[in-house]
Amino acid sequence: MPTLRSLVLFVLVGALTGCSNQYLLSSKFVAKSQGGQAPETVETPFYQVEHSQFRTVAVRAPDDCLNQTAAQTTGSAISTTLIMRTTCGVEMAEIERKLAKAGYRVISWKVLEREVINKVSAIEGARALGAEVLFQINSLEQRKILIGKDALWERTFYETNKAGKATREHAFDDSTRAYFQKKFFDNFESTVEKDEELKRLAVTLDANAVFVKTGESIWYYRWTHTDPASLDYHKDFLIKCNSSNSECDVVQPARQNDAPTNMTVSGESKAVSVTEKAAERDQAIYAQLLSTVVDDLVRNFSKGGVAQNSPGPAR
Repeated sequence: MPTLRSLVLFVLVGALTGCSNQYLLSSKFVAKSQGGQAPETVETPFYQVEHSQFRTVAVRAPDDCLNQTAAQTTGSAISTTLIMRTTCGVEMAEIERKLAKAGYRVISWKVLEREVINKVSAIEGARALGAEVLFQINSLEQRKILIGKDALWERTFYETNKAGKATREHAFDDSTRAYFQKKFFDNFESTVEKDEELKRLAVTLDANAVFVKTGESIWYYRWTHTDPASLDYHKDFLIKCNSSNSECDVVQPARQNDAPTNMTVSGESKAVSVTEKAAERDQAIYAQLLSTVVDDLVRNFSKGGVAQNSPGPAR
């Protein structure tokens, strides 16, 4: 029969070892202003009646352009040996390519530029080349937009099993959450806010379409398209606490028993890790944003009115 002393020791040991709690704390950065605004278009009555009849278009570049190669513009590589480069070429080619894909006959912007150099206006040059509509690209900007004041840290709390997997959400009182904030969240969140540039990458395109025959501006477009990818600032803390949750520390999840194996392999592969530079990553994002914006411009202008490879009516 157990003695009183052994019973007391059993209770004390159980209190120290069997009454701990394990939780998973999660902190995630959430910016409500990630989506950006919708494209802004203005249509004249003439455009609304006639837009489906347009077949041949020309595009005029802005007066000033960023002088970069395709690799630099897309962020796919660093240009070390330059053979040829055309100012505005990569961006203008993207616009012309999307228009051609939509079924339009596209006058080369370089051919139009040559006409303008010969002391004629862009409208006169486009008319002489047979264009019905001239797209004037007023500006194309790459931007970095700082996250606004509506950004916040979203924190969640879970109970876990021994392996550290969340099983269900757990509510804590104000004092316990304040303790978690001070001991676990503050250092991570303040480091992100201090050391990371919380920004969004964006492209702004401003353009208008001119009816070549009369010189009338018939359609206007502007859109600032913001990178839709989420800001990936997230951290989990697996912690173990005493029964009152007044003392907690980060722990490693309990290891699962792996089945032993005697299998051998004839070979293996190892990934090569090459650090991507921030500038190249940003340019790759800008290139994708540009493609999306130009797609949207062409789609809004054509509205499906141009049939692929269909000849236009005589005008």
